[in-house]
Amino acid sequence: MKYFGFLRAKKREKTKWERRDTVWIAVDVDNTVATTNLELVRRFDVSLKTYPSKLPPGFFDSREGRRVLQEVQPFPLAEKTLATLAGLGYRIAYVTCRSSDALFATIRWLQVHHFPVDQVVTISGDLAAARKEKLNVIRSLDPAAVFEDDPWVAGNLAGAFTVWLKDWPYNRKLTQGVIRFKSWQEVFEATVSTNPGLALALKEKR
Repeated sequence: MKYFGFLRAKKREKTKWERRDTVWIAVDVDNTVATTNLELVRRFDVSLKTYPSKLPPGFFDSREGRRVLQEVQPFPLAEKTLATLAGLGYRIAYVTCRSSDALFATIRWLQVHHFPVDQVVTISGDLAAARKEKLNVIRSLDPAAVFEDDPWVAGNLAGAFTVWLKDWPYNRKLTQGVIRFKSWQEVFEATVSTNPGLALALKEKR
């Protein structure tokens, strides 16, 4: 079952290099923009070679699990990169296999860390079913780009969409049809280099 959260974007004047049409970018949350794995390693010494992490059933619905989701930090430059893409006119949708109870906490986390948010979708259920539903949601958005860490999800989207895969040991067997990135700095630089108007504007601000 999926649950949606929407935030109304602030009205502002479009820049001369900004898109005029509505185009989505689909973004996963845990281990893509949020350092969830690092927090789990710190607390439980889980292996980063296995996906998903071997945790007690329902862990993220427990009090401790919810605390983990609220205390994790964003990856450096993740917010800046997505804010830059939002500034170019893209709409940002976060699609995550978190339970329905985590919807508003997820929205709050994104707000606290100043991420641009147009839509948040949490997908409940067992992992196999949630992954399939996640594919359906992402495909329905027809996004210009997808940011993901799950090798199964990324592999099923590769070829049909531009998929940026956040590098982790558990997804390194996936080598075809994705753009692997270790840090959001790489994505930010790629965004600027492919938008001359933005590059010039950033240069003028220095």
